[in-house]
Amino acid sequence: FLLEFLDNTIKDAEEVRKIFDLPILGTIPILDDLEMQNKAKQQKQKTRLRLKEEDLRWMNDMG
Repeated sequence: FLLEFLDNTIKDAEEVRKIFDLPILGTIPILDDLEMQNKAKQQKQKTRLRLKEEDLRWMNDMG
């Protein structure tokens, strides 16, 4: 209970709106480490696939 009382961090967008009396333009989602790692792996795979596709197109144009 004491820790909750001393905690002065903002918890959500609605609290920001109430404190600053301003509209919320957007939020940044919180991702855990595993989600971030998975997204990074997916991005690498997409990049590799795109590069392979470009290589195949280039080889097709040359041949």
